[in-house]
Order: sequence, then structure tokens, then C-alpha cells
Amino acid sequence: MTKAHSRTETLRGVDFHRIISDGDRLRMLTCLHHAGELKADELARVMPQPPADTRQMLGDLAARGLLAARHQYPDIHYRLADDLPVWVTIALGAANDWNGTGRAGLHAGQPR
Repeated sequence: MTKAHSRTETLRGVDFHRIISDGDRLRMLTCLHHAGELKADELARVMPQPPADTRQMLGDLAARGLLAARHQYPDIHYRLADDLPVWVTIALGAANDWNGTGRAGLHAGQPR
């Protein structure tokens, strides 16, 4: 089993649902699903918490194997990991279309 594959294993079942049960993490993941790739600062502008908390959350999601990071000094660009199971991207697409508050869409650029 490769290292990338073993990280993806943690995205099954209850672990993934715990991750997306937090509204801020779900918003971040759906922003990236919609946009493809964003700088940490771009995500921080659309997130409700302070920028330092957003960066911490990005690092945590990357460590869990959900995100890939690309360093281009002085910025860090994040995108969904390439090896995510298909059902994860389907779930994020559905969450992006409907966020449960009666408003469609959660992607970057929309007001909080």
C-alpha cells in the first residue's frame, strides 16, 4: 500500500463525516472544490474565522490527506488532493450546490 493510498483510507466513513460536520471545514473544502486551487490568503478572506485559524485548518486538512499544497514563495496554494475517493468529490459538489441554509453555493467570493 502506498503512502498516498494509506492517507486516503482515513477518509472513509465516520472520519470523513466528522471532518465535514464542521461548517468551516465544509465551507473551505467546497470553496476548493469549486475553485480548483486557491491561495491560503484567498481562502482566509472568505472564511469566518481569523486568517491564522484558516491557515491552521488548511494544514490540518492537508495532514489528513484531503488537500494538496503547492508552495510558490511567498504563497501556499491549496487544492483538493488528487487521490480522493470519487464519493468525496461528489459529496463536496452536492454541498457546494446546497449548503443547508436555503442558499445555493458556498464558493469563494460569496459573502459570508
